Amino acid sequence: MADSEAEAVTRSIPVERVLVHKSAANEVLVTGADVLAPHRYRVTARWHRSQLVGPRGKDAPVDPLLFAETVRQATIYLSHRYFDVPLDHPFVLSGLHFRLDRPGLTVPEGGELPIDLEVTLQEPERRPGRFTCALEAVLWAGGVRAGSAGLRWDTLEPRRYATLRHRSAVTGEPSPPLPPIEAALAGMLDERDVLLADGPDGDPAWRLRLNLDHEVLFDHESDHIPGMTLLEAFRQATAAQYPQWTLGGADVTFSRFGELDLPVRIEVTGDGRTIDVKAFQAGTVLAAARLEGLTVTGSLTPARVAPVAAAACAAAAVLDQERRLPEGVVRAVTEAGFARHFVPKRWGGTAGSFADLVDAAVALGQTCTSTAWCSTLYAAHGRLAAYFPEEGQRELWSATPDVRIAAAVMPPQGTAVPVDGGVLLSGSWSLASGVDAADWILLASATGPETDRRHTIFAVPAVDCVVEHTWDTLGMRGTGSNTVVAKDVFVPWHRHVDLADLLRPRPDAARCHQVPYPMVAGLLFAAPLLGAAMGAERDWVARMAARTSVRGTPARENHVVADVLAASSAEIEAGRLLLEQAAHRADHAAVTGLAIAENQRDCSRATQLCVTAVDRLVRAAGASGRAADDPVQLRWLDMTVGASHAALAPEAAAAAYVRARLALEAAA
Repeated sequence: MADSEAEAVTRSIPVERVLVHKSAANEVLVTGADVLAPHRYRVTARWHRSQLVGPRGKDAPVDPLLFAETVRQATIYLSHRYFDVPLDHPFVLSGLHFRLDRPGLTVPEGGELPIDLEVTLQEPERRPGRFTCALEAVLWAGGVRAGSAGLRWDTLEPRRYATLRHRSAVTGEPSPPLPPIEAALAGMLDERDVLLADGPDGDPAWRLRLNLDHEVLFDHESDHIPGMTLLEAFRQATAAQYPQWTLGGADVTFSRFGELDLPVRIEVTGDGRTIDVKAFQAGTVLAAARLEGLTVTGSLTPARVAPVAAAACAAAAVLDQERRLPEGVVRAVTEAGFARHFVPKRWGGTAGSFADLVDAAVALGQTCTSTAWCSTLYAAHGRLAAYFPEEGQRELWSATPDVRIAAAVMPPQGTAVPVDGGVLLSGSWSLASGVDAADWILLASATGPETDRRHTIFAVPAVDCVVEHTWDTLGMRGTGSNTVVAKDVFVPWHRHVDLADLLRPRPDAARCHQVPYPMVAGLLFAAPLLGAAMGAERDWVARMAARTSVRGTPARENHVVADVLAASSAEIEAGRLLLEQAAHRADHAAVTGLAIAENQRDCSRATQLCVTAVDRLVRAAGASGRAADDPVQLRWLDMTVGASHAALAPEAAAAAYVRARLALEAAA
């Protein structure tokens, strides 16, 4: 049996139920663990659809609480296996936080999703009758980084637990049986899963109702309300109050044991995205949580792009210093739907329009050119990957369409040595924008005999490569367009496509996959630069509106200011119209040689117009515009770097246009 086959078999076999404190074998998620270093572990698990508490339809996303439960089980398993905690010692959970970063994560229908947790234990402490620890974990689902979590817990010998339990017990009137609220209101399909009841008249808070026979929430006997049950109730209460809300993460503190027979009151407050929830019993707080919503994305819209711009603005200094997109910005980009924008719909993607992507890139570029550049390229590279064979696409997107793909495909670099079933890829590839946050990387090499060389693109997991941080420029610093190094990385043939295949229309595919690469390459590089130009114009106007001469004359009465603004604003507006026209062609026009060349012409000329316009604004800004943090100058630097991309070269675009135009004329 091959190593990969053996690992697949091992992953499908759960650990013993007693090692994760579960009664039903189906509820055991963990399948094993390996030691990576002192206090560092790799825990493997598997998820399948029958483990979902909530909706279980064909396209139902992964329940984020499945992630939380996996971390909880991993905690118990590691304690027993590696720290010799006796099996009869109860676990007391004091705090839990988690964040699921992949809004489109799904479990394949009829199959399982392989899970890896990279776990780091922090200061494990053993005392007589007690073991205390905390952990931090990174979630990998189907080979894609999908979230992070942390947990704090104690394990106690039974005698100590009984003492603690007795001291913390609360008393009161028993809770009468409560009818559930409507299942759909709680975000559930089955009434048996509903944990909420309406409160008394005049009390907007919910009441907790418990079904002690529930096969998931009460899998094994407990003398108190399980923490995961409270967390599920918090999720349901928030869903009932905010119907469009979807759980994305939580930070929970557990303060006391909840008695099974006493009433529990659940209060929900918040703004519809970040929610505060508390559970009270006998006037005492049992648990408090701050829940974060997750935007389940579709088409790129201004409402979805706005949080990305806000995140980029807040992280501007970090982005510039670290020369890459910070984690919070990357998460916002993913949640907005950039990575999935051109992913085929059969994998849960949007298969969206070029116009929507251009609008989003322009809007984002007005705040941060680097973020707009990387966001647009994550979308563009998903479109290229849609040309891979079916098996290759499945490997990329079977778990989620929100896979960030970086690329270094022009020109071909490195070597691809044929071996049985694929190639061994080696070498270095420069200028891979956004690669630090990428899950996969597209790398191109020359293949085939010397008499018939082909430009071939391969998809490689980012974890199989090394990123050398070679990007240190004056402009576009946050793109992190670094160098990728691979050494004898095996790539199967189902993860390759020849560049020539990207030139051929695909009439049986969605419109975004029918358009040949040269028709849209320039468009996706030009859009962020148009946004930067519009942002530069806005900032320049704001400065001039407040400026007066030494004689007190407002700048609006200065003819030089008038000439500069009139010329630059007209050029930027012309650039906008050219890109709108190019996006419309890409979405709707017949794919002809002339249409392709017109798009190349328009994207190149739009970029040149915008660069000329901002250059004029910078020169007219005066000495104050030379400050290192001047926003107009910073955008000018970004545009100078971005406009140097080969896809926007005016000479090549002009040559392509004249060939197509004159050939058409000659044929007529």
